Amino acid sequence: MFEEFILKKSVPIKKDKCCTRRLTLCVIMLMLVMAAAECTNKKSTPGKVKQQNDGQAPKGKTPEEQLDDLIARVDKEKSNTLIGNLKKALRITASSQGNVIEKCACTFLVMKDNGGKKLFEAGEDRLKKLGRSLQVNEKDNNGYTASIRASKQGYKDVVELLIYAGAEKEAKTNKGYTALICASKQGKLEVVNALIKAGAEKEAKTNKGWTALICASKQGHLGVVNALIKAGAEKEAKTNKGWTALICASKEGKLGVVNAPIKSAPPKGKTPEEQLDDLIARV
Repeated sequence: MFEEFILKKSVPIKKDKCCTRRLTLCVIMLMLVMAAAECTNKKSTPGKVKQQNDGQAPKGKTPEEQLDDLIARVDKEKSNTLIGNLKKALRITASSQGNVIEKCACTFLVMKDNGGKKLFEAGEDRLKKLGRSLQVNEKDNNGYTASIRASKQGYKDVVELLIYAGAEKEAKTNKGYTALICASKQGKLEVVNALIKAGAEKEAKTNKGWTALICASKQGHLGVVNALIKAGAEKEAKTNKGWTALICASKEGKLGVVNAPIKSAPPKGKTPEEQLDDLIARV
């Protein structure tokens, strides 16, 4: 049909055998070029699709199935580090729960590194189930839970994982230390920020009346002090002996903390001398 169209619409030419052969040859070559171009396009398409799907969970699967697919691709170095720290925190049950601990670590890393609300919720549900198996709120003889121990050591990822797995944020040791108080006393700023974000109680007290802010101030951990104050920690809280955070920092010579916003603002409307006397009385 294409040949007939060319013959009808083109300028009249002499219909000899030689001319007809040349025209037929041109038409055949044109058709071959078009066919080759179409084949090239078909071959290039799968490559583009493959490139787009790299690193993503296969479409058409449930969030749980996507979670399993992504867990299989988790970076081994990252997972091994997290598994090691989690075992240290869960030393009560680590020896018999190695497989569960590995699943927890890989699930948490997928939740942390991949976006998507449904995928995150699927991971959170799985961690809660695994957490019950690990007995994350079990205490040792000193009253330490896994999350308190991890907070003291500064294992931020472990603390976050355990919270998702159902760890109690306000659990206390025999001396009344919570995870936040332990992290604050040890100067573990990343853990402190993670616990604040998770809603840990900032005004919890030890048996001697020490809050997280008082502990951090006594030790001179300025970053932790600033984080707690920014989060709304009570600056005038007192220990059982009546010591405030400012008094503790002053007693220990922690000048950086003393000069921090831990100071209460001087009363307005007074002279500099009167303001100085007021502040001296609080030292």
